[in-house]
Amino acid sequence: MLEPPFVRVRDGNTAYMYVDTSPATQFQGGFNDASWIVGQGGPRSNSNLDARKIKRQAVVALKYMWATPNVNPTNNSITFRISAAPLVDIVCTVPTYNYMRLYTSFRSPITYGPQGTIDYTFPPVFVGLPAGVAVGDSFGNEVDPEDGIITKMAAAMTAASGVVFNVIPSDGYRDLQPSNYQNTNCLFWRLVPSVGTFIFTGGSVFTRGQFLYGVPPINPAIDPSNLANYYGVFAGGPTSFLYTRWIDITSRTLLQNTKMPLSGTHVPVNLLARVYLSKKDQQSGTIFVEITNTPLQWINWRSSQAINSVDLQMRDEFGELVEIPQGANNASWLSVILLNEL
Repeated sequence: MLEPPFVRVRDGNTAYMYVDTSPATQFQGGFNDASWIVGQGGPRSNSNLDARKIKRQAVVALKYMWATPNVNPTNNSITFRISAAPLVDIVCTVPTYNYMRLYTSFRSPITYGPQGTIDYTFPPVFVGLPAGVAVGDSFGNEVDPEDGIITKMAAAMTAASGVVFNVIPSDGYRDLQPSNYQNTNCLFWRLVPSVGTFIFTGGSVFTRGQFLYGVPPINPAIDPSNLANYYGVFAGGPTSFLYTRWIDITSRTLLQNTKMPLSGTHVPVNLLARVYLSKKDQQSGTIFVEITNTPLQWINWRSSQAINSVDLQMRDEFGELVEIPQGANNASWLSVILLNEL
């Protein structure tokens, strides 16, 4: 009489639910800001959802189109002052681009100044190559003249201030004499003005690009008008090339009945899943993520409640919607595969 009743577990009472975004599901029609509502289409739309009798569900896979450069309008502004005008804030922006290298190729050959110091000069000088051969440097390496995140920072500051800023590669412990731009030991960097000193005072580079560029946050206690606080050499790095270290997938609908929400550092409300990015993931393309947790992360649901629409959002590590370039069709998308259980 005191033993628990016999319960037969019926295997196989599961089904997948596929939630795929499209231009028709964009929260703001015609403007893709990484926020969608799937299932709100008309009767002839294939975005309708009809999931019923669900007891619980779990995310088993994600796929999304990543088309966001690591330097974009959310993290490319710099405000600084130079010693020649310590009361004037100079503003510049790093060009938006998906940079994958620290430096553009060095001018070749590398020249040496007094006491054998290396004269690093930008931009690069390209050698003539036969027709149909990719542009390269004097070492025969293929070079993208746009690809050099710290080079572009220095060029933007030079154009805005009139003071030439040079970047010097380093491995963080000693100076390097790089053989070419592909030197894999170049993890850190230093920024040096040709004359005087300078100080950074703000900009989104220091708020949303700390890991992207490898820069510390601005200390508000430092007086930017005091020349004693200015740097002759600014040391930065390592550079991660990541606009965001992770992507958070959120949904209010799917998590409305959960008993135990996800927790952690910088976790937004209604977090469905977090995907960590690598430098390879940062490059444009489609990315598939399979959830292989055992056991799965189950989300409770009410079996009497049908799922007819689902809201989905992609947020960056700063809690904002992922920056999506507004091109001709705004065709970035997100797909979520969930396992439903009766």
